[in-house]
Order: sequence, then C-alpha cells, then structure tokens
Amino acid sequence: MVQQPDAGRQVAKEARLWVLALVCATGGATAVALSDSLAIGVAVFLGLLGVLGPILYAYEKKQRR
Repeated sequence: MVQQPDAGRQVAKEARLWVLALVCATGGATAVALSDSLAIGVAVFLGLLGVLGPILYAYEKKQRR
C-alpha cells in the first residue's frame, strides 16, 4: 500500500473533525442527561456546532494556504 505524501495531513484533518463531533455530541448528551429534554440537547449540540464549526473551518482554510 503506497501512501500519499499528504496522508498525515488527511488523517489529522479527519481526527479534528472527529474531535469536533465528539465535543458536540458530548455537550448535547450532557444537556439531555441534566435536563431530561431532547430539545435542549439538540439546541446545545447545534449551538456548539455553530460556534466551533466556523472556528475549525477557518483553521482548515488557513492550513490549506
């Protein structure tokens, strides 16, 4: 199996996406556990994604240059 020269970068990029998903899901699950409300959990998940998503996007865009 021949790896591409930028395979490490691709793995790191995918790892950052997984971490973003984990943080958002953990926040949403914690909110559901504490409030017993799925709507609040969804709101927390989307709120975290709305804040952290653009930050990660800007970082990835900066890394591409």
